[in-house]
Amino acid sequence: MRSPAVALTLVAAVLAIGAARQALGASIDPLLLPVLSGQSTPQVLGLAAGAAAQDGTGESLLSVTLRFSGSFDGLRSLGIRFGGVLGDVATADVSVTQLRQLASHPDVRSIQAARRLDLQLDVSGGQAHTAVDLVRMRDGDGWSLTSHTGRGVLIGIMDTGVDLRHDDFLKPDGSTRVVAVWDQSTAVGRPPRGFSYGAECTVSQINARDCPQVDRNGHGTHVAGIAAGDGSATSRDQTAYRYIGMAPEADLVVVKMADLTTARAIDGLSYLKSKATELGKPIVVNLSFGSTLGPHDGTSDLEQAVNAFTVRDDGLGAVAVVAAGNEGQTVEGNPLHAVGCFQMGPSPPACPSGVAALSGADPAAVGFVVPDGTTSVFLEVWYPGSATLGVRVSEPAACATATASLNGSPIVTASTPCGSIVIAAGDTNSVNGDRSNIVALTSPSQLTGGIWSLAITGDSLPATSATRFDVWPDAEPSDHNPVFNRLGDPGTTLIMPAAAAEAITAAPYVSKTSWVSLIAGCCALPLSHGTLNTLASYASRGPLRPCTTCAAPSPKPDLAAPGVVITSSFSSRIPDDPALDAQVDPDRLHYALEGSSMAAPQVAGAAALLLQVNPTLTAPQVKAYLKNSVSSPLGTGPFPIERWGQGRLNVQAAIAAMKAAGDDPPPAKPTGLRVTSVRSQRVAITWDASPDLDLQYYRVQRTDSSGVMVPIASRLPATATTFEDIPDDHLLLNDGITDMTNEAVYTYTVQAVDISDQESPPSDPLPAVPTAGEGSVGLCFIATAAYGSPWHPHVTSLRVFRDRHLRPHAVGRAAIAAYEAISPPLARFIAPHPTLRAAARVALTPLVLSIERPRTSAAILGIALLGALGVWLRRRSRRP
Repeated sequence: MRSPAVALTLVAAVLAIGAARQALGASIDPLLLPVLSGQSTPQVLGLAAGAAAQDGTGESLLSVTLRFSGSFDGLRSLGIRFGGVLGDVATADVSVTQLRQLASHPDVRSIQAARRLDLQLDVSGGQAHTAVDLVRMRDGDGWSLTSHTGRGVLIGIMDTGVDLRHDDFLKPDGSTRVVAVWDQSTAVGRPPRGFSYGAECTVSQINARDCPQVDRNGHGTHVAGIAAGDGSATSRDQTAYRYIGMAPEADLVVVKMADLTTARAIDGLSYLKSKATELGKPIVVNLSFGSTLGPHDGTSDLEQAVNAFTVRDDGLGAVAVVAAGNEGQTVEGNPLHAVGCFQMGPSPPACPSGVAALSGADPAAVGFVVPDGTTSVFLEVWYPGSATLGVRVSEPAACATATASLNGSPIVTASTPCGSIVIAAGDTNSVNGDRSNIVALTSPSQLTGGIWSLAITGDSLPATSATRFDVWPDAEPSDHNPVFNRLGDPGTTLIMPAAAAEAITAAPYVSKTSWVSLIAGCCALPLSHGTLNTLASYASRGPLRPCTTCAAPSPKPDLAAPGVVITSSFSSRIPDDPALDAQVDPDRLHYALEGSSMAAPQVAGAAALLLQVNPTLTAPQVKAYLKNSVSSPLGTGPFPIERWGQGRLNVQAAIAAMKAAGDDPPPAKPTGLRVTSVRSQRVAITWDASPDLDLQYYRVQRTDSSGVMVPIASRLPATATTFEDIPDDHLLLNDGITDMTNEAVYTYTVQAVDISDQESPPSDPLPAVPTAGEGSVGLCFIATAAYGSPWHPHVTSLRVFRDRHLRPHAVGRAAIAAYEAISPPLARFIAPHPTLRAAARVALTPLVLSIERPRTSAAILGIALLGALGVWLRRRSRRP
């Protein structure tokens, strides 16, 4: 056991660090203070710890997130293992020694311990409600030309991985729609650039089945299927395309998270952002996880990283969709949030409506129930920075502790018959101007079950304002969550990062109450989860917690989407478990789950459809179109905004609103037209692929020398970039189009048409001349090879001379035929060599001059002949 002198020294060191950070305007997470003081360990406090440090100390590495100011380059020189960087948020794995080093750096504003995140799956258990079927229709084995399918948009899945071999994520040709995978959980392979852990798989590795990433949990595969599965997977005589995702042609980028923590999530966001920039595509990221801890005001490091992710810094949209959470109400009816408010003075400022008003003279008792079998409970208390509150455990009596407060000891540790208790009081948070205290209850076996109580004391309360305090537990989807039986409130239970200002936050509602499974006669949704067209009973609720330095927060959640009894892709790597039979579809390739985890990818897929129409939309624009185009909740009211958001997702209305507002631009003019070959009555052309993601088809038109234009190809596929104009082609609109005449000049133009039937301007006209000679237009004539283009003026002059003076005569036609027979191989030999091309031009110059400037050529020839005659005469006169 440490001596009192050593303990006092450690506490003094912590206080000194806190004072230094306060002087610099930054703050340290109170959860880190017991570790810095040596009064607790990362393992006891549930902090994410990595491998041992490489500095020779042997210390375990802590995962932290931090906010910085200025350039990040100064921090990189510290030799610390940093991870992702988004905006002014970064992640790092540090030893305690390195943590102190960071804490003293002038560019560091705040340091937070990485918090555990949980998948927002409630209990395992219709897209018709979202109107997506009205904008996305199948046509045979594919999609109709006017469908919105998310083609060309990336959807980022940060989750438990994805079943890469599931047919729902394969194209019709069997290749994958997953363009990249970062498996954070493996040490085998090469990490992505900028990171020191995990392994990245490329699309070629995935197609070669050389990517070892698997999803043994299944949550990520299910979420990906909702957002972007094409529903093609089927077996056991079941019909395909029963469970189609929202954006079935979108590409996927997957981050399989090893540790579900805020630090690893920020790393994943940074990776997805850079991958979208690398590929030059708009992206929507889906976050179906979160934490009940945090300030609940949108200022957490993860929420600020989400905001930074959505910044459009490459001209293409980046959207984040977040699950609202499942923490609004437990089945027992007790909430996962407590709130109270201290009032001071004879005429105190009023506490917020609906919040219990308390006298600051007495401690506030926050009661919570610890279920039997629980081994750890973490509580976090947030309150304004203008006050100082103390916290102690007051019940059960055998577990009572001293008060942790900035006015006394900021750290209290106690070993009690009920379990170990650590309480830490934090100083003012530099980001939101508030304070937080943490309470950690742990036991190697189990904590004493039953009713516990926190005593929250008003050590220093402002007389000019009421002091609200909020308490949340570190809850997870299990039966071992503490719930509040005194001062409990189901509001303000949105999880972190659902409060991110720029994210779209989705709450789950009930769109289906029954489903088919492997069990005959099953299954029906329990009434406790909600009834048809109602919000899921457990859905987290707004509003956000007000903070000292925050502007008035926007209402959250933003909207509601189907999230209960959603059937989607089933990972083949989930271990066999008869308990899943009630969820698994008869095809054994899909299964039903519920929770806000399932609502978020519905909205993520919808956002991808909007970005397909206009990939330059900003995140606020996408959010506004989705929020302002919702359907009203069904059934009877009331429908409070803090539960439903603006209403139910309606994809069709959102797309219609975009078009009405002029945010559906027509396709860009096709560019890069060029002739690839000419043959007898045939011309082949190509052009650059269109950047438009909502392209429906191309139209090719041909104009002859008399100015008559005919559409020769009316509906080339959106993926086409080539076309060959040949006699009696099946693409011709009617039989009245005549075949081309060899050696006549024709002009081609190409137009693009999008899924809204908007036409692009015609491309720049491209002339082409079919010829009796066979071969490539760039290599079949020596003159073309010499001058580099069949449309060079000198080549045109030679062609005119041929047609006017040689072709009308039998001898001339024979000469043309001989030339066209021998010229292709010579042209192919000459074209790649600049020296040979220059020599060919020199050889052709007399002929070109004689055609283009006959008088000048005759004069030069006459002078040359006279000169030659003079030379001959002089030589003759000198002979003996």
